[in-house]
Amino acid sequence: MNTPSKEELLKLKFHLERLNMDGEWERIDTFHDLRKAVTHGENLLHSTHTVHRIVNDENQIIELID
Repeated sequence: MNTPSKEELLKLKFHLERLNMDGEWERIDTFHDLRKAVTHGENLLHSTHTVHRIVNDENQIIELID
């Protein structure tokens, strides 16, 4: 598995997803800035106490927020 470089990450779209009650990942929002996606995911974690993750267009996990 290849880890994307910083330059590649800056060109991608990032999708914020949450784990719903059925154990399925539900897409919440799409970002072009990884830092904003992580910050938004962390804020949602603190307010909802729900696991979130950030994935790219190929559905590879970039960040797990738990």
